[in-house]
Amino acid sequence: MFASEAKALLAVPGVSARLDAAALAQYLSVGYVCAPNAIFEGMRKLEPGTALIAEGAQVRKHRYYRLPDSIDGARSEAQWVEAVRAGIERSVRDRW
Repeated sequence: MFASEAKALLAVPGVSARLDAAALAQYLSVGYVCAPNAIFEGMRKLEPGTALIAEGAQVRKHRYYRLPDSIDGARSEAQWVEAVRAGIERSVRDRW
């Protein structure tokens, strides 16, 4: 099963709402549960930048984005601000 929120999975008969003790400890420590762990036992989250692809009986994860290993130190702060702004504008424009 797959859902964008745990509450959708918890509505499925037989799915337990039992908390994962390690995930709960992590949540109480840092305020969130790191993927692939989830707050409920038996559930997992997709890691950031990952898509779940289902094709017939095959299900696989595809990593479509990974943070770069280093930051380009040659750009100034103003250049970074402009690059991020342009990227956000391009992303929004592409989805209209």
